[in-house]
Amino acid sequence: MEKVLKGKKVLIAGAPKTATTALYFRVKDSLSNNHQGFFEPKDLESCEVALQSNVDVVAKIVLIQEFSETTQKILSQFNKNLLIIRDPRDTLISSLLYEGGYHSAWKKSVDEIADLINILKQKEEDPSSISVVKLWDLIAKDSLPIAEFVRRLNLTITFLQQFPDSFVVRYEDFVQNQNIENLEKYLELSLNKKSVIPSNLKRVIRTKSSGNWQAWFTAEDIDYFDSIFSDYMEAFQYKNISNTIIEDRIDPKYCSEYFTRLVNEKRKLSGMEPIAAKPTTTPKPLSFITQLFSKLKLN
Repeated sequence: MEKVLKGKKVLIAGAPKTATTALYFRVKDSLSNNHQGFFEPKDLESCEVALQSNVDVVAKIVLIQEFSETTQKILSQFNKNLLIIRDPRDTLISSLLYEGGYHSAWKKSVDEIADLINILKQKEEDPSSISVVKLWDLIAKDSLPIAEFVRRLNLTITFLQQFPDSFVVRYEDFVQNQNIENLEKYLELSLNKKSVIPSNLKRVIRTKSSGNWQAWFTAEDIDYFDSIFSDYMEAFQYKNISNTIIEDRIDPKYCSEYFTRLVNEKRKLSGMEPIAAKPTTTPKPLSFITQLFSKLKLN
């Protein structure tokens, strides 16, 4: 007779910058003391012994590559799959700043980084002065081209096709603590009110809100991203509100200051001197953006 295992085996999956970390720790902190957690394991085979035991297990994976047959077999051993989704336009803004600050810009010269920070400060003051398309080209393209960002995003669709019984968690509900009852019912688990994220991972936290893309997008961005995000938005029923652009300033806390903090965190880990938290130069006229864009592109 086949052995019947006890215990919850919870898998959390999602694209980068969709609150997979917050969801992981909220579930992990709500499980019994006798549990094992696997945070972005390099090799999913490390989970197999725990999956074959009677203890509760929770694992988090970020969807950045397709699964091999071996990986799919391991994933099929989980009995509770959570797939977290987020408006791709909000994911784009979070990824722009995180990818640019922590994975790309930190290794540039101090002057180059200051230029990028000043472009972000200009964006804060006058959101229409530069598009997200151009910002991505300047800040994040070196480590993550737009085409690769979209490919990873659409792996969320593939995951749901492979594991159709997954429970889909909407980022917009999760960060507002809404519809948690349905999630708890699926997990057969009462979730803690809050999750405690370790200090070394707090850099992943930015706004904990949704809809901020509307202050960032320009007409150029809407034309560009509407088509390449269409599959994801249709699959997960995100409304296309192309004509909605909020002409408002962007909070520096969630833009240039967040970017600077990420740059300095990575520079510190690499033994490099931090840059000024707030560049002393003030935002320049629109002509400055054009000139600086050309300068950085040449470099």
